[in-house]
Amino acid sequence: MMLLLTSNAFAQITCGEVTTNEGNNGDPITYRTTSSQSNQSYLQNSYCIKVYFHIVKNTDGDQAQPDSKASLLMNQLEIDYSPHNIYFEWDGTIDYVVGDAYYNNLDISIFSHGGFDHSDGVDIFLFPDDTTDWGGIASGVGVGSALLLGGEYQDDPSQPVVDTPFISHEMGHILGLWHTFHGTWLNNDENGGDPNGTCQEYADGSNGDTCGDYIEDTPADPNINFEINPDTCEWTLSNTDGNGDPYMPSTNNYMAYTHPECMDSFTPLQVQTMRSAIDTLPHLQNLLVDNCCATAVPDGDLYIKDSVEDNGLEPNTVTEHMWLSKDIWIRNVDDDGITHQNPEYNANGTPNYIYVRVINRSCDNSEATEDGLTVNWAKANTSLTYPQYWDGTLTNGGGYPLGGVLTTVDLPSIPANDEVIVKVPWVIPNPDNYSDSDNPWHFCLIAAIDTDEDPLPMHTPNPNVMVGNQNNRAWKNLTVVDLKSGFTKASVMVANPKNSQRTFSLEFLVESTEQGKAVYNEAEVNVTMDDTLYDIWERGGKQKASFLATKDKKTRRMQADGAILDNLVFNANERALLTLDFNMLIKEQTPKNKYTLHVIQKDKITGEVMGGETFEVYKEIRDSFAAVAGNDAAIDTDQTVTLSPEQINEAATYNWYDPQGNLIHQGTNLTVTAAMAKTYTLEVIADADGFKDYDEVEVSIKPSRILTISPNPVTQNEVHVNYKLNNVTSAYLMIVDQNSGVSQNYILDPTTSAATITLDNYTSGLYTIALVCDSEIMNAYNFIKQ
Repeated sequence: MMLLLTSNAFAQITCGEVTTNEGNNGDPITYRTTSSQSNQSYLQNSYCIKVYFHIVKNTDGDQAQPDSKASLLMNQLEIDYSPHNIYFEWDGTIDYVVGDAYYNNLDISIFSHGGFDHSDGVDIFLFPDDTTDWGGIASGVGVGSALLLGGEYQDDPSQPVVDTPFISHEMGHILGLWHTFHGTWLNNDENGGDPNGTCQEYADGSNGDTCGDYIEDTPADPNINFEINPDTCEWTLSNTDGNGDPYMPSTNNYMAYTHPECMDSFTPLQVQTMRSAIDTLPHLQNLLVDNCCATAVPDGDLYIKDSVEDNGLEPNTVTEHMWLSKDIWIRNVDDDGITHQNPEYNANGTPNYIYVRVINRSCDNSEATEDGLTVNWAKANTSLTYPQYWDGTLTNGGGYPLGGVLTTVDLPSIPANDEVIVKVPWVIPNPDNYSDSDNPWHFCLIAAIDTDEDPLPMHTPNPNVMVGNQNNRAWKNLTVVDLKSGFTKASVMVANPKNSQRTFSLEFLVESTEQGKAVYNEAEVNVTMDDTLYDIWERGGKQKASFLATKDKKTRRMQADGAILDNLVFNANERALLTLDFNMLIKEQTPKNKYTLHVIQKDKITGEVMGGETFEVYKEIRDSFAAVAGNDAAIDTDQTVTLSPEQINEAATYNWYDPQGNLIHQGTNLTVTAAMAKTYTLEVIADADGFKDYDEVEVSIKPSRILTISPNPVTQNEVHVNYKLNNVTSAYLMIVDQNSGVSQNYILDPTTSAATITLDNYTSGLYTIALVCDSEIMNAYNFIKQ
């Protein structure tokens, strides 16, 4: 057996014995491939492998996993293997294996449990999340066709094994892949299963085709053993090979013992090895079916994916945010592009194009249908009740519709298990009809399929529920904030779609699968409420979490994931506008170029998700710059100083703030009087993309001081003293006889700057004259009286 298995106490991970085919001519595995055999033709054939799902139950009837986990795992296999033209077919049936011993432990004897050991498909057994051990087990490398999953991955962040890509790791074993550390990690449990013997792979890969995992393009791996930083996917340890060269193992490979958050790739030769195994090994040939369409699916069952994970099952239980279908996107011109663009208004009536990918789930070709696809639009809103927000029923204060129905388009016949992209022209409404602001306020889209074979079900009011229950419909609420375009802001409506007062919350969430710095750590994310929304928030007590106040009472700055504007008390049918502003901080810049932030509206009482808007923020790595406010300055009370910052080598905005955060000046030069002496903050914002930096400069008042005394030595009986008094309430000059220590004080008027002192009663000798202001000696001079 091949295992990825450990106990909750982090016992040593082990791999048991396998019995694999004897290699030809000394090759460890008959289906091994090398780089000299590699070519692109290996991706031309598609393979469809049948799978069976079995879920363990105990004798009390407790089920180890919900049925929906099978769909989730099928989605994971599709994500990880479909790019390599390896697909999996499941008929939607789940078998249940009853046994307390199975329920409590990952027991490989389940592979031979009567009636569940199929020779025409891969048997997948699901155990509970709270088993003693955690991990996955496959029935061998290139032998057998069963695997099991269970327990909870214990490293941070912990998560059920069934919610990770571990299934793809175990499927890799079934399709002939060893661990990336096979042979290199000196462990008998790992290497004992290879009857042909093993040898360590060098870090330089020079023996990669005959040692290690026998695959040349997988870097040598001494077993990274889950010692991975999940945020950066960096190996936290180090090791060297027999030549003293450092290992540089892959931390993203499905066949490594890496963190599940980092698993995302097979190498080309790993893919070729799996495909070669399918072509070569008879027992894998027995797993193949003609095509990957579920036989239980009705003829002509068409659907639009709600997410990459969505496979068309109803209800959709695997999509986190229903409004993010990647199979609906906008192109500003009909150029067959596949990335989403914000819609662009053309005053001459030139349309944009909505592209919709429609998939045929069934095993038969669908019928061509006139007017089979409809697209509705609505102004971006976090609570878009259907149909009134989508059909033009509702209007804004200017009488302009907040939604509408586009002309229906025909659907062609779609081959079984295939797809087409349907194009819908759309003349974008004039944005000036909806807002006086220049900030983009975009649109939401719902696409719906309606054919004789697959009629459209009745709508329900909440599109978040409706789209999740109906695979005929999909939804797109996405705003792209492309910083290089010069726009850093975007707006979205927040509304109460009910005819009575309701209370909602707005939650701000970073994409759960996103790696690297969160957007609020690399940028200032400011959330600004319009007057109406601020009143709504104030009505509910201005409750919030993880938002920082700013000088603008209507603006809050996001500080952490899950930030909330809470207890928003809306009157019946009340609508307001929320604007997000993303200013990247140049000092926090990382190579990351995409950030995703979801704004989700929830009913405060029931917790129902009303809807949401997603903001995708794109930046380009740019040349660095620094805000340099200049040197600190000290002035007298009758002086001014002009602060002149260093200008960056591009167009920029220079803002000056006082210590209370008030914007007091915009421009490069700031002139400061003594009355304004304080610490100022300079904000420099690049006009091209909104990147910004800060610096501080202090303007202070010089201390009061004696400037000059004359003459020195004093040959007559008078000494003249020039001094500067700054912001003092009392001052005097003190003359001290250095010989006797006797002193005498001369009171000064704080408004004066000079004094003449008569020295008739002073004997010849050395004296010190000091300036004392508000009981503090400021400075002093020595003089000689002759």
